[in-house]
Amino acid sequence: MENKNYSLDWVLDPISKEDFFANYWEKKPLLIERKDSAYFQDLLTSEQIEEMVSTLDPKRNEFDMVNADEQVKRNLFIDDDGRVNASGVFKLFDSGATMILQRLHRRHPELARFCAAMEAEFSHQFQTNIYFTPAGAKGFKVHYDTHDVFVMQLEGEKDWSIYNEAVELPISGQHFDRDKHELGAESMTFHLKAGDIVYIPRGWMHEARSLDSNSLHITVGALVYSWADYITDAIGAVCMSEPSLRNAIPPGFANNDFNPEQMKEIFEGHLQTIAEKSDFDKTHKHFKDLFLNSRRPLMTNQLRQLGEVDKLGLDSVLTPRDQLFYQLSQDDDDKDEAQCHIQSHGQIISLPAFAYGPVKYSLETKSFKVKDLPGELDDDSKLVLMRRLVREGLVQVQKVA
Repeated sequence: MENKNYSLDWVLDPISKEDFFANYWEKKPLLIERKDSAYFQDLLTSEQIEEMVSTLDPKRNEFDMVNADEQVKRNLFIDDDGRVNASGVFKLFDSGATMILQRLHRRHPELARFCAAMEAEFSHQFQTNIYFTPAGAKGFKVHYDTHDVFVMQLEGEKDWSIYNEAVELPISGQHFDRDKHELGAESMTFHLKAGDIVYIPRGWMHEARSLDSNSLHITVGALVYSWADYITDAIGAVCMSEPSLRNAIPPGFANNDFNPEQMKEIFEGHLQTIAEKSDFDKTHKHFKDLFLNSRRPLMTNQLRQLGEVDKLGLDSVLTPRDQLFYQLSQDDDDKDEAQCHIQSHGQIISLPAFAYGPVKYSLETKSFKVKDLPGELDDDSKLVLMRRLVREGLVQVQKVA
């Protein structure tokens, strides 16, 4: 089966990305109704969920069961040895409990490909949590999430209510507290049907209940790097190089007779130091590296690819790997033995500087023949370079010739 071309455009259709980022992203919910129950069917099915629970022995930290109407005791579906008890799971499901498969994109190839496609467009990490709810049931009471979510309905239907924003763009430490956060005015109510999707920014309270059939949906979470993360990292870097920021605050600062005004001038001076000495370029590179190094390569059929390497000829057709995350750089020309570097999926591959042009071409060109590589490489060198990139999982062979 040919791989589906997942993208944000596919997720949002018929809404444009430009409309989404301008009017909805981190601002307000968006409901997209399609009248196409099969739209998401290639991602996951309830039959696959049943098979996973029965045969794949999910880890206890990857599986949970919840019921908004009553507490679900973990010993009813987790054995003493920590393994998920399939018999217990199905009995609880039959009595109204929702199955949760957490971070299933780490185990399921199609979900991994989908998350990689989203990450390629956002430069933020994405995860999937799966919710399989029996008919007429509710997994969670009203709450908000600390990350933005795309709720994709795969099977069945759910009644949804979304209430006004409780906390504007909460970060990970600002969790929902039932005793603290009051339910605001209801802003949206709708039936989410198979093929439909709703985007809910973090901080918006919501709840849902399945209707007269089992419901399967994927909650796709955007685990964003916030400006708070960015600035905190920049401050930390300045503190490593500026001793005055590592001084203790004045002894006795908590005493009743201590005048905090004497600290204020020092505090404001430190803020000025941070503003003057923080390094945007260094911080930006750190976050790019953090993102690139955390991405796992999608190396489907790599063993077959390795079997094709020695068969490559000048007319062989290659293409970059799907959802390839990389950073290509080169040393200064005046550096002795200058090199170019490919940073991808947690490793750095270094090659002679003259390979920069051909490598850039091979990673950016949708489909090409070995003989078409630009630059001054001779034919043998072109073959050697492409064999290396195939072995590294950066390009793949479409046709041997």
